[in-house]
Amino acid sequence: GFSVLFQGPLENAVRMLTIVAAYFAVFIPTMPFVFLLMAAIGWFIQVFQTLVGMPLWAIMHSIPGGDFIGGQQHGYFALVSLFFRPLIIVAGFFLAFELYDPIITLLVQGYFDMHLAIIISNSNHGFFAGLEMIFTWALHLLVLANLILGATYLVFGLIQELSDTTLEFMG
Repeated sequence: GFSVLFQGPLENAVRMLTIVAAYFAVFIPTMPFVFLLMAAIGWFIQVFQTLVGMPLWAIMHSIPGGDFIGGQQHGYFALVSLFFRPLIIVAGFFLAFELYDPIITLLVQGYFDMHLAIIISNSNHGFFAGLEMIFTWALHLLVLANLILGATYLVFGLIQELSDTTLEFMG
């Protein structure tokens, strides 16, 4: 009877909820660390690139006129970028945390308002709206988890983006 009729949909809902739980318990909470770690690794790579390129920049300083293969400005930009990038990365990290709460609050409230409006507009009877809400809630939670994951990527991507775009203003 009842168990045979609802066994398949309940198993699917449990599978989807397991994925949603993984998003909320593992993927989303680790994003700030991942983005900060990637920015730090990028800075270390920049340090090694600068170590390789600086002898060439020093040679360019010994050439009179300073117009040999592009000039000397790029070396100064590389040094300034090397010293200021960690500060901008840390500022982006804290700025991302400040922006994250209002953005996620807006996203979640807007999503649940939209979800309720869809449920109400699709059925004329309160009973059927309730049934639809019960049978699709796992799918809607999966969509919400993907939206939050995307917003998390955008907000915490600011850690790397801020250092790149801020330093582009210099030259």
